[in-house]
Amino acid sequence: MFPSGGAAAASSLVPLSFDKRAVAAVPRALAFRYDALALRIDGTQLHIAIPDPSDGEAVTALRLATRLSISATAAPRAAIRERLGEAYAALVETNEQPYAPAVRAADALFARAVAMHASDIHLEPLRVGGRLRFRIDGILRPAEAIEKELFEPLITRLKVLSGIDIADRRRPHDGRYTFAALDRTIDARVASIPTIDGEKLAIRLLDLHTKVRRLSEI
Repeated sequence: MFPSGGAAAASSLVPLSFDKRAVAAVPRALAFRYDALALRIDGTQLHIAIPDPSDGEAVTALRLATRLSISATAAPRAAIRERLGEAYAALVETNEQPYAPAVRAADALFARAVAMHASDIHLEPLRVGGRLRFRIDGILRPAEAIEKELFEPLITRLKVLSGIDIADRRRPHDGRYTFAALDRTIDARVASIPTIDGEKLAIRLLDLHTKVRRLSEI
């Protein structure tokens, strides 16, 4: 029991099923900062999953931001991060139907990059839209151009998934997103960089199942 009030920690792992109303109660930036996934609201109590339920700083910050008492339960950090992307993306899909094409485009982009064994994805703004490039075998290879009507919503979608503030477009930001593709778990490290023509995204893809090979296997 936390002395700051309203937080109880449980030692067992919790199923990571979330309620959209609970997710909406927690500011996105705060959720990604502390890897805290809102699960449900019972009266004045917010149930969350967090890697370390004894983290008093995180629990206090969530309590002050939501004005609810916090019941914190342990869950693996990687699992929470994966569900966080889904949770806040679900809010965008529910409230902003025009972003539906960007949702499909983002899913297709990640699947394509993994299939091509790309280590990086670059989305670069142009005056009339954007340009897509993949880094494969150390070489940054050009792909197709992206129309302006899709490019900007796609950038927003990718920022939402990685926990980057979509309202701040004037400063560089970093985020991350874990996703599954081709039976593999991929960690996407996302960097947004402001430019004259708009925001540029550089995404580093790390295969969490990749093992370091011995010299004789190379």
